Amino acid sequence: MNILLFGKNGMLGSELCETLKDFPLETFLQEGLDISDREALFSAIRSRKPTHVINAAAYTNVDGAETHQEEAFLVNAEAVKNMAEACRATNSILIHFSTDYVFDGTSKAGYREDAPRNPISVYGASKALGEEYLHNILPNHYIIRTSWLYGPNGKNFVDTILSLAKKSTELRVVDDQIGSPTFTCDLAPAILPFLTDHLPFGMYHRTNDGVTNWAEFAEEIVRVVQLNTKIIHIKTKDFPRPAKRPQNSTLLNTKLPRLRPWNEGLSDYLTMNSPVTLRLSKGDSR
Repeated sequence: MNILLFGKNGMLGSELCETLKDFPLETFLQEGLDISDREALFSAIRSRKPTHVINAAAYTNVDGAETHQEEAFLVNAEAVKNMAEACRATNSILIHFSTDYVFDGTSKAGYREDAPRNPISVYGASKALGEEYLHNILPNHYIIRTSWLYGPNGKNFVDTILSLAKKSTELRVVDDQIGSPTFTCDLAPAILPFLTDHLPFGMYHRTNDGVTNWAEFAEEIVRVVQLNTKIIHIKTKDFPRPAKRPQNSTLLNTKLPRLRPWNEGLSDYLTMNSPVTLRLSKGDSR
């Protein structure tokens, strides 16, 4: 086995490096190799002939993608196309991470792995096109969709709420968007069966178990850290943003054992991994 990882310094990529530290692993920073440069990518993959390529690199600024469409599609779609073609040339298996935002969020039941894509934002459209390219080009692939990701080494909702809660007695958070918060320290080890268990190729959903909304997620954050901040429930229409969000982006997992409940992962992150929490625990709290 010989693994090549793209996106090592991202929130997920850094945890994948920790998970795979005992594997034969070579990594690339997105800044060190332009993955949208077809020739450079082909050269990198062909020279190493990896058995597995893991793509954790992505353009993830959901609102920014609305005004930086070209960049979003280059990284999230064209680069995936290049990677798929390079892996086909070297007979490598490609493991690619995608998102719940490829769906429109209108399903009350959530989305199975085979549900049709219908993104409502530029970010979602760019990730959906990347999935389509990979599906059409490379038979030997895994697409792992996840949602509401948080963890060390990256900007995320949990740290944002903690930072704001230090300064405010009330926070307004939407309660009509539903999904599954997912801890990178739970998601990263979940890649191991894709490397070792010869799972059937195709689409998989991997999130922490259970669903919630953003307001309830925020309430759990301040409850665990024991802050007195009150979370005011509002509707999406009361908090307009450049990109539309799916109302219900719950990813239904029909293929693999479930990961642990989302609130258990959150509790571990808040007590062990959050820099904001560490500062609060040293007395920087109200």
